[in-house]
Amino acid sequence: MAEGRAYLERRRLEQLVSSEMERLRSTAGSDIHARLLARAGDGLPLALQAPDVSGREEEMIFHGAYLVGADERKFEAVLGSLAAEYRDAGVEFELTGPWPPYNFVPEELQAS
Repeated sequence: MAEGRAYLERRRLEQLVSSEMERLRSTAGSDIHARLLARAGDGLPLALQAPDVSGREEEMIFHGAYLVGADERKFEAVLGSLAAEYRDAGVEFELTGPWPPYNFVPEELQAS
């Protein structure tokens, strides 16, 4: 009986963690995107990358691309504020780039 109960408790904990991660992805993702977009010329959320693609063990909760012009410091300041706010939730931010703006090429101009 003890093994069965322990199994059920582990499953319940796994489901709780999974549910909380989904909630964090949804609420934090929306907040992060809106605040970064306010300091960028354009931006869009991208598909989350699996740990084997991202090169990190941690699960990704948000992935986005932003066109940042002359206000690069303001964009980085918002990113720093977000990092400080989400630190206690275990969220880390990583800024990479600059990258070519291929995410913002209109579909009709993309190669088939």
